[in-house]
Amino acid sequence: MASYSEIKKRREKISTYLVRGVLSPVNLAQVTGIDVETVKNDLKFFRKDSGKWLSELAKDGYTFQAQNTSDQLQDMIEELQAKRTEKNVKEDTELLIKVDTAIAQLLSLKFQLSMSGPGLMSMQQAMNRVATEVR
Repeated sequence: MASYSEIKKRREKISTYLVRGVLSPVNLAQVTGIDVETVKNDLKFFRKDSGKWLSELAKDGYTFQAQNTSDQLQDMIEELQAKRTEKNVKEDTELLIKVDTAIAQLLSLKFQLSMSGPGLMSMQQAMNRVATEVR
């Protein structure tokens, strides 16, 4: 049986990919290396007990979540920087502008995160919107 700490880390890992738009339990299991049934159970937990989960995160502090969010932002920035070097993006001015705008928005979010603590859920929602606009 997994400890509370292990369960918490596993759920945080799953939530990282949920924020990035990986929503299918099968895909989540593949990218996280977690058994698909465990992923399904954690998703049920998120739907049922998300308020309690967020309260527990608040009690534990947002240090891990802040670092995790910062790392996610950096990963997204690096992915977009790589994307802007792709031939189809270089040749499509409108798409290049969208990618550059998304990079600027993510850099702004990363700066805002470094200046504040709470509000991480808002930060993650904004990250998700930016990622969706580029897809």
